[in-house]
Amino acid sequence: MDNKYKRAISNNLRSIAFSGVFISFVVFIIFILPIYEAESIVRVDHFNKIPIGEITDGIVVEQSFICHENGLDEIDILFATYARKNSSGIIKVSILDDKYNLLSEYEIPTESFLDNAFVNFEIPRQNESKDKKYMIRIENRGSTPGNAITLWANSYDYENMELEINGESKEIDLVITMRYLTQKPKIALAYFFLIVGVTILTLMTLIPSNKH
Repeated sequence: MDNKYKRAISNNLRSIAFSGVFISFVVFIIFILPIYEAESIVRVDHFNKIPIGEITDGIVVEQSFICHENGLDEIDILFATYARKNSSGIIKVSILDDKYNLLSEYEIPTESFLDNAFVNFEIPRQNESKDKKYMIRIENRGSTPGNAITLWANSYDYENMELEINGESKEIDLVITMRYLTQKPKIALAYFFLIVGVTILTLMTLIPSNKH
């Protein structure tokens, strides 16, 4: 095999090696990195639940809680409709941080709620949420008695949680789920470099030597 032919093969294999590294990077971004975003869930027990009463016009419900982990990005709240269609009023849900900065706000017609169903509320990911206090504020505008929804609460008063209705403290807590999404970049990067390294070593062994 002459030198020109060997050099041509070497150049082609080096191009393949470069392509292999690029493909490894794409595989890392699409398939590996998401695996190392771990979601954990903390849910208030809903087996001993009780309704807090109709949320009619002017009612303000405030549930505060302290996070167990970093990465808070979603909260699920358990609503109920008294097994009926409620056609009056708007429910406003606000989520605030420990400095009472508004993180997200939703306005939902009462007729949109399903009975005994969790509703999901997203917030910007709180990377340093661990041991910090957050608040859910739920207000009603326009609902009348007999035509209003409610919230489920647990009959147990949880530590690091506090429920107030119109400013009055209650010895119960809403049934909610806190969802946390945390990244593990060191492990993900280690896998990336492992894939790249194996790709390069495998392809380099295929490149013929220039020695006669």
